[in-house]
Amino acid sequence: MTQEYRSGQQRRKDQVADRRLADRLDTAAVEEVIKRAIELEAEDPSPTPSHSFTPEEVARIAGELGIDTEFIRRAITEVQSAPPQDRRSRLDKYFLPEPLVESSVVEGLSRSQIEAMLADWMTNREGMRLVDRFDDGGEWEVDPHWLAKLRTALNSDGGRLGRVSAGPVRHRISEIGDAQHVIALEASDTVPQVLGRAGIASGAVVALTVWLLAFFGVLGGLGFGTTVVFMLLGVFLGGGVVASFRAGIRAWGRRIKRRLKTALFRMGNPDVMPTSSRLGDFVASLFGGSARR
Repeated sequence: MTQEYRSGQQRRKDQVADRRLADRLDTAAVEEVIKRAIELEAEDPSPTPSHSFTPEEVARIAGELGIDTEFIRRAITEVQSAPPQDRRSRLDKYFLPEPLVESSVVEGLSRSQIEAMLADWMTNREGMRLVDRFDDGGEWEVDPHWLAKLRTALNSDGGRLGRVSAGPVRHRISEIGDAQHVIALEASDTVPQVLGRAGIASGAVVALTVWLLAFFGVLGGLGFGTTVVFMLLGVFLGGGVVASFRAGIRAWGRRIKRRLKTALFRMGNPDVMPTSSRLGDFVASLFGGSARR
């Protein structure tokens, strides 16, 4: 009985201490506490359930903390529209400093309307077809059919995704609130990164070739000064090859990102979309769709 009384008394003391601690926690401290709690949970070897919240649940939790719902709505919009965390290697970032992802917030449309708008744009303007679906989006690749190529050529320009991406393009749609969504387009960077590694290999081959010439030159009686010149020349030429590949890949990446931005902007602003031709509309109708929206 005494032990139970003491444990109850200790619990009351702990509760008082917790209230005093809570009284001292301002907004910044609460943020740090929650952040640290998440880190501790991640470090815990025991299995823990994954946490997932809807925007409404986040707004309710924030409301209980006394945070204005308007700030919560804006914060959710910013977080949802921000590009995903870049987890690429240093070598990948050397050739492409930024991932090939662009996103945009769309308001006033339902998810089904956004999907229809996206399908119309990707099919009739970008010359791509849907090859896979996910819970939050899908994957597109270039449509090889000759009618699809003709239709796209009549309704789009030469800078379309089907030409500049050199790989599949993924789309994701995330809901922020009522009639408010985020559309994200992500182009594959596999081909640019493969070319980047090919550039490194080419630079190494050039440098090694010059160094071998220097080595055989020494055997042939060339002086030390000439050998040093050959060594430096190998470094310069090999580095120049790598730098050329890097500059070309970065320019390519910027072109892809510009096209991703263009696609998102024109999907959300049909008034500025280029006028399609009647022949293009006819070809599009062969596929059961329309080039105009």
